[in-house]
Amino acid sequence: MNTKYVLISALLLTFAFQVKGQLTVNAGRDTTSCMCRDTIQLGGNPTAWGGKEPYIYSWELMPIYYYDYLILASDLLTDSTSANPIIDCGDLINDTVTFILTVTDADLHSKKDSVKIIISSIAWIHLMYFRPTINQGDSVQLKPLNIYNGIAPFTYKWTPKTGLSNPNIRNPYAKPDTSIRYTCLVTDAIGCSAKDINDVVVIPTGISELTNSTYSSIVYPNPIASNSIIKTYNPLNEKRKIKVLNLNGQMLFEDWFYSDNYNIGKKINQNGFYYFIIKNDKEILTTGKFIKK
Repeated sequence: MNTKYVLISALLLTFAFQVKGQLTVNAGRDTTSCMCRDTIQLGGNPTAWGGKEPYIYSWELMPIYYYDYLILASDLLTDSTSANPIIDCGDLINDTVTFILTVTDADLHSKKDSVKIIISSIAWIHLMYFRPTINQGDSVQLKPLNIYNGIAPFTYKWTPKTGLSNPNIRNPYAKPDTSIRYTCLVTDAIGCSAKDINDVVVIPTGISELTNSTYSSIVYPNPIASNSIIKTYNPLNEKRKIKVLNLNGQMLFEDWFYSDNYNIGKKINQNGFYYFIIKNDKEILTTGKFIKK
C-alpha cells in the first residue's frame, strides 16, 4: 500500500475524530422581553453537542445588585443546572442581564457561552387623570402622566391628530374645537409600549345657554362614530335630559337617560358640527360640542 496514501488516510481519520469529539455549547439567542409577558427559555436545541455525554450544565449571572443584595442565577432561573431553564424575571425592571453557561462533558472538557436578555417594564399605572378644561380657541399642553419605566429613547404617537401641534412628541399643544379624548402610545427602544389618555374638555362659545355648565363632559371618539358616547358625571343615575342642536342653535332632538354615558354615535346621520346640553329638572349640568364627518 502506498505509504503516502496511508498517512493521508490516518490524518483524515484523526481530524474527523477530533471534529466529532469537539464540545460545542449554545446558550441561546439574545432576547428582548416586554414586562416578561412571554416565556423566556435559555439554551439551544440542543444546548451542547460534540463532547462525551453526559453533560453537566452550570448557569451563572453577570453581577446584578438590588440595593446591597447580589442576584444569583438561581434566583432567576427555574433550574440553574438545566440545559434549558426558564427565566422568572418578575422582579427585573428595565434590566439587561447576561447569563454565562459552562458545560462540562464526561471527559472533563469545558466550554462556555453567554446570552443577553433585555427586560423592559414599561407600564401604564393610573395614578393621575389629566383632564384640563379650556375655552374654545385656547390650547393646552398634553401630558402622558401615567407611563412608567421603559428603556430610552422613546417614541410618541398621539391620536387623533385633531388640533395637535405635533402628534409625535411627548408634550404637544392641543387646540381642539370641541371636547375630545387623546390617546398617547409610548414605545421604548426595544419595541415595548404602553398607552395613556388625556381628555380635553372644551367650553364652546357662540351660544349663551351653553356657557353655564355645572359638570364637565367628554365625547369620544370625536369626530363621532357609531360607538361614540357622551360621558358625564351622574353617580346616582339620576334622570337627565339631553338636547342636541346644530351650529345655528336649532334643536334636532332631545332624549332622556339615567347613566353616566349617553350613546350619541347612532343618533346623528348627517355630517356637521353639533352642540349638546345635558340638564336635570332644575338646571343645565353640562354642555359640549362634537363633530360628524
